[in-house]
Amino acid sequence: MKLNKTNIFMTKMYLYQSWVPEITDSTKTMFYKWEDENKGMDEFEIEVAKDFHDLSSDMISKVAFGSNYEEGKEIFKLLEQHYNLVFLTMRSVYIPGSRYIYMKNITMHNYVP
Repeated sequence: MKLNKTNIFMTKMYLYQSWVPEITDSTKTMFYKWEDENKGMDEFEIEVAKDFHDLSSDMISKVAFGSNYEEGKEIFKLLEQHYNLVFLTMRSVYIPGSRYIYMKNITMHNYVP
């Protein structure tokens, strides 16, 4: 069976369209939470970093695993531990000659031969 670009595009669009209701539900839940926290106030400030982290995690959980963030929280905690371990490992491994590799963020004033 020969697949052309149009068939592949339509297949992906069908897949992405099935995600829209789940993403919309997660976003609405976050907005309702903000409204409940700040009842009766016309203007208010919100620390959005944690809420956006929870929102993106909830979207990924619903789309990839079919569950919400609260149910998949353990998976995200394990992934975060994994990232930290990989970062520590990358910092502790010495690669001979790596100091001679050119990087854009290294300038001459902080270069020590």
